[in-house]
Amino acid sequence: MIYVETDCVIEGEALLPELIVELRDIYPDRIPICFVACSDVTVDKKFEDIKKFSRKKKDWLLSKSSEYIRDHVNNMIAHSKSLRESCKEHDISYFDTSKNFMETIEEATAYMLVTA
Repeated sequence: MIYVETDCVIEGEALLPELIVELRDIYPDRIPICFVACSDVTVDKKFEDIKKFSRKKKDWLLSKSSEYIRDHVNNMIAHSKSLRESCKEHDISYFDTSKNFMETIEEATAYMLVTA
């Protein structure tokens, strides 16, 4: 990142908007930031997507029960809503993949390339 001059993608579980904002303020031109999550989706829809688009061998959720997956999705949506609000509060870009998943990923990628 800053010291090794390497681009990094860090999962939102590891670094939250309210924590990264301090670095953004210190290095405003060196750290492009956005969060990508799914706050506007139903548990049923996300559950279907997980089942439909899994990579079979590499998808850790497929070994879990449907009840476990639904609970995980519910937590994921709640966390996404929290991220969305924190991004809004700290003026950080937030991309919601609930609808048009691939288009939204492409928008987030383009945003990061332009702001980098």
